[in-house]
Amino acid sequence: MNNEGYEVMVLSKKVKVIWLTGGKRKEQVFDTRQEAEPLMKELNEKGELWVLTDKV
Repeated sequence: MNNEGYEVMVLSKKVKVIWLTGGKRKEQVFDTRQEAEPLMKELNEKGELWVLTDKV
């Protein structure tokens, strides 16, 4: 099973990372994709499922 997140095409500046942790849905909005990178890396290291989207 692949535990890496799923990344959709991001065309706008603002992005949202949505993930599940402990069975609960969480989300965080960032001004740029680069600002979201540390969170995505952390979620990958923890084996959490996540989605990056520009639907903010």
